[in-house]
Amino acid sequence: MTVLASTVGLLAACSLPHTSQPLLTARKPDTVYERYDFTPIRVKDGDTIEGTITRTGSLHFPSSDTTVTLSIVDTVRLDGLNTPESGGRERCPKELALATAAKAFVVKQIEGRHSIVLVTRQGNEREKYGRVLGDLDLDGQSLRALLIGGGYADPYDGGYRDPMRWCQK
Repeated sequence: MTVLASTVGLLAACSLPHTSQPLLTARKPDTVYERYDFTPIRVKDGDTIEGTITRTGSLHFPSSDTTVTLSIVDTVRLDGLNTPESGGRERCPKELALATAAKAFVVKQIEGRHSIVLVTRQGNEREKYGRVLGDLDLDGQSLRALLIGGGYADPYDGGYRDPMRWCQK
């Protein structure tokens, strides 16, 4: 049975085991993580990807169990990092060039992958603009870590950041 859902919270209602080895760098060791299959549709920029989020699980009834698959198309904002701005939000030509490189890096990382898993922190599934907040597990590698390690992104915890920092790199 396939059901269209409108929120990640409904996807979380399917009973699947939580991971004990979170992909995201945990800020709180007791954090519970949710995992969803993820099929990219479009890379918007270096830290934002639109895709189909899917979860299959069981609903338990007194007489039987039913397997359900819930899917939504939504936008994922990678947690814990920030990439240069583009699309008219860049502050200098250098920032635009860096943003273009970050987006191309993400496209290259997700191209041809057979298994991409969205990992979110339970209770913190959406950020202030309504996007799903999480990381992508690319065959055991964190997209967040790859972006930061490759110099395409800076770590970001939601605090102040210098708006001109990309122009000064």
